Amino acid sequence: MSAGLVFRLRDALPLSIEVSALIPSAFTGKSVREIETLSIVFGKHTVALAELFAIEGDNTEHLIFENASERLLRIGAGLDGGKITVHGNAGDEIGFAMQAG
Repeated sequence: MSAGLVFRLRDALPLSIEVSALIPSAFTGKSVREIETLSIVFGKHTVALAELFAIEGDNTEHLIFENASERLLRIGAGLDGGKITVHGNAGDEIGFAMQAG
């Protein structure tokens, strides 16, 4: 098993994005290919996670945000287990209402 499931920002974000849905329990039992196709709201549009992040790894209990940005809002908000590591900056409300982790 790898160190974690890595979400590496592909490019600098022109807008902020709320990423509270990106927590370990949301990815349990899913492959990287399945995760890449999941949708997230970005501005006025819904896009696949793969449009914003290069995703690799297989340990869904540990999410790793690489090249993180202050435009990633609410990282780990509502976290109910597992682990999240952030390499770089984080936006507002990091870890808001965490229950575990």
